[in-house]
Amino acid sequence: MILALALAQRIWKIDYAREAESLRSLGAARELPSMTIRITRAAACERTVGETVQAEGWDLVFGRLFREGHASLVEGNTCFRIGDLVTVVGSAPDLESAVRTLGEVSDRSIDLDRREVDYRRIFVSRSEVAGRKLRDLAIGRRFGAVVTRLRRGDVEFVPHGDTVLEPGDRVRVLGPRASMSAISAFFGDSYRALSEVDILAFSSAWGSACSSAWCPSRCPAV
Repeated sequence: MILALALAQRIWKIDYAREAESLRSLGAARELPSMTIRITRAAACERTVGETVQAEGWDLVFGRLFREGHASLVEGNTCFRIGDLVTVVGSAPDLESAVRTLGEVSDRSIDLDRREVDYRRIFVSRSEVAGRKLRDLAIGRRFGAVVTRLRRGDVEFVPHGDTVLEPGDRVRVLGPRASMSAISAFFGDSYRALSEVDILAFSSAWGSACSSAWCPSRCPAV
């Protein structure tokens, strides 16, 4: 198994240093800051959240929306109202820009209210999920949920629709409290499943390598 892993790393030319550098270029950090913003500016209510994010060029994820005593999730077509409270995750410069555009920082921790909207850090271990883009998983349509953070190794970054999940990623998912168990099962959330090596997959990869030009006949059949 160890030899198969080493061979696969060489065949697919895995470069961990380059992957780490690409994460840094995405604005990855050890911990992403978040804050609660109170909507106080009338101009913030004139466009949808999606239109505002695109116009401002923010690299942010909006999470909870607290309005009239009820919590829900912010969606692209959500329109804010004066007095709304909204949680936002992203880099410090983008958060500061969002505060200037939307209103003011609130010291109220609406994340503590988990009666309607809950959150959980989930371990990506299902093979059907790993290797796919977030937008293709359609967790918003499936569960009414959103991935607000993605931790890969020791760094954390804001996920996007084009973000491809990898085995071992830890995603922070915000969604309806009643759906959290189903969401966890969807992503896998199993360290044991990740530690189990798929011998058939490695055998297939070895066989493909043996049939290539660099190894014409010396490799034994698998």
